[in-house]
Amino acid sequence: MPKIDHTNWDELIDLAIADLTPCALCGSGEYRVTPGGQTWMGQGNTAPQYFTMLHWCAKPADDPFVSTTMSLRCRSLDDILARWKAPTP
Repeated sequence: MPKIDHTNWDELIDLAIADLTPCALCGSGEYRVTPGGQTWMGQGNTAPQYFTMLHWCAKPADDPFVSTTMSLRCRSLDDILARWKAPTP
C-alpha cells in the first residue's frame, strides 16, 4: 500500500521556481510548476509521480499576438531544474 506523503510541495515548488534561470528566449515570463499523479488515500495524497512546468514567454511589445509556451514534464523537481538550465544547442 502506498504511503501518505506529508511533504509541503507548495513550498518546495516555490523554492524551485526561485532557483530557475531566466528564459533563453524572452529573459523573463511566467512559470507554473504542478505535481501530478498523486492518489488520494483518505487522509492525504501519495507522493507525486511527476511534475509539470509550464512557461509562458513575455509577449513582445510590438506584436501582442505572438505567444510562446514551453512545457516540461519530469519525475522530480531536480530534473525540471536540470533540464531548464541545460544549455541549448
